[in-house]
Amino acid sequence: MPWILVSIIVAVVILAILAIFVFKRKGWNSEVDYRRYFNMGIVWLPFGIIFYLIFENPIGLLFLIMGLVFLAIGLKNKDKWGKPQKIPPTYQKAIMIVVLFLVLGVILGIIVFEMMR
Repeated sequence: MPWILVSIIVAVVILAILAIFVFKRKGWNSEVDYRRYFNMGIVWLPFGIIFYLIFENPIGLLFLIMGLVFLAIGLKNKDKWGKPQKIPPTYQKAIMIVVLFLVLGVILGIIVFEMMR
């Protein structure tokens, strides 16, 4: 495994740990604007299509699905765009778990992409 890939993975893990410490110290953000989910979906959807169809990499399917999920969440709550919504603590924990799995998916995607080359 190339050293650049290992250093990128280590950097992402260190940044994630630092982010957790900062969020715990300053308090978790308990508001969400659903337009951001829509915007993330717009970014991830073409990224997944490009990886899946042009590079013929199966990890592109993961990015494609993530883009569709973010688009669906954003469009479902279109009436709440621009109005930050309070999130109950139970949902905050669920969101953190989902984000953790998405980050792990991206890291695994990079690893699989590098191994398949």
